Amino acid sequence: MSDAPESAKSDFKYNVENAISMSCDWAGILAPAQLEAVAKEPDVPICNIYLIGRRPRVTVDPTTWVCDAETFEVSLTADLGGGYSNTVTLSGPHLYESPLKLVSNGPYTVMELHNEAGDLVSGAPTAMWFSMYLQQTMGLGRMDATELDEALFDLEVVYVGQSQDAGGAIQSRLQTHKTLQRVMADTQQTAPHLDVWVVPMQFATYNKMSTFGSWLGTEGDEQSMAHLNAFEHASLDVSVVTALAEAALIRYFQPKFNEKFVDTFPEPLHKTYRKVYDLDVSAVGLDFETLSTFGTRLKSRVVQPTFIHAGLFALHDEADRRRFFDLDDDGGVADATHFKRGLAKDIPS
Repeated sequence: MSDAPESAKSDFKYNVENAISMSCDWAGILAPAQLEAVAKEPDVPICNIYLIGRRPRVTVDPTTWVCDAETFEVSLTADLGGGYSNTVTLSGPHLYESPLKLVSNGPYTVMELHNEAGDLVSGAPTAMWFSMYLQQTMGLGRMDATELDEALFDLEVVYVGQSQDAGGAIQSRLQTHKTLQRVMADTQQTAPHLDVWVVPMQFATYNKMSTFGSWLGTEGDEQSMAHLNAFEHASLDVSVVTALAEAALIRYFQPKFNEKFVDTFPEPLHKTYRKVYDLDVSAVGLDFETLSTFGTRLKSRVVQPTFIHAGLFALHDEADRRRFFDLDDDGGVADATHFKRGLAKDIPS
């Protein structure tokens, strides 16, 4: 690429482009039956974003439980529907100092560990407990997903929502959420082998990014610098960050039960995040990881299972503005950092 600046072009307004990316500050996972209890937990932060996901029902076989002071072994089964299942044997280091007894009653989707005196040491829904076990014992080594992740724990995102309420999604919106009830009813009717899970998230942090191009913007250097300064000194209210995060997550995952933003984010006329258009930002994105938070890979009908998620969405048509970060070795516009998916209605079920 030549060091000499390109001549001014009508489709490149400034010689600098700006972008905003929302980051996840906290995330967890819980079964719908846990919502009421978790809402009373003082240590759970206010979560303005939530995902609803589904995965095969995971059960534990208490008859296979072997536990001594150092190691344990047990069999887990994922219900694949249609009379099919996948059984995996898990063995690994023991996280506690003494042998524990596994207590689980049919349908074996919830488990407790008791010590020799009969005291409760640990307990959780089966899939949650073993997913967190892998997180604790493997750390970053789990980035290369285990057989259990692929067979048992990967969660498909089917809905993304937000809450602007003071108490957040857990304390208010999810308690009587019509879409959550709809997902659960649909699952019971069409896919009874799946369990529904809720992922509450807090998106309060956003990062500003700027990049200078090798071209001359049609607005000139003075206007380009004024554009950059206005961006650097601007701040976004949490309500704007929440709206942006929800819309970006919907566009990223294109979930089955969402309708708005699946094909239309960004949307210039949306009043809640109109400010980013007033700032003439080039792109809006998101980034988060789930390995260190709740230890579960997320996927959707357009996203492969992974612990790390990132997306960058252009706010302007590529014919009008140079896309943020999209410079290939020849100085042209590349396709690597933005999504060119088809309409959601054309995605195979």
